[in-house]
Amino acid sequence: MIALDTNIVVRLITEDDPDAAERARALILEWSGFVQSTVLLETEWVLRAVYGFKRPQITRAFRILSETDAIELEDGARLSAILDAYEGGLDFGDAIHLATCPVASFATFDRALLTKARHAFPDLTIVSP
Repeated sequence: MIALDTNIVVRLITEDDPDAAERARALILEWSGFVQSTVLLETEWVLRAVYGFKRPQITRAFRILSETDAIELEDGARLSAILDAYEGGLDFGDAIHLATCPVASFATFDRALLTKARHAFPDLTIVSP
C-alpha cells in the first residue's frame, strides 16, 4: 500500500491531465492507495478553489473514491458522516474535526458552527467558551 498525495487524488478525480490520471490509476492498481484525511481536506480545497467544483460534485467524487476497492481512506468509516455534514452546510474541515473528535465535547467561538454542528452531530456536545 502507498499513501497518495493530493495531486494524485486530484488527477484521478478531474482527469485534467489524461497521462497523469492513467499513471495514477496504474500506481494504485499496483500498490493500492491510502488517502489520509489531510489529503482529503486539501483535495476538497483544490477542487473547490481551483477547479470550481460545487459541494455535490465534491461529495460525489469522494463517495466514488471511498467505494474504490484499491483505495483505503484514513477515516473511511466516518466519511459518510463527514460528507453528510458537508452537504448540510458545514465547512469540510469542520466536518472532519467533528466527525473524528476523540472526546465527547467540542469547543468553538464560531457561532455558525455551533448551530450547524449541533444539528449534524447531535451526540457531540458543542460549547462556546
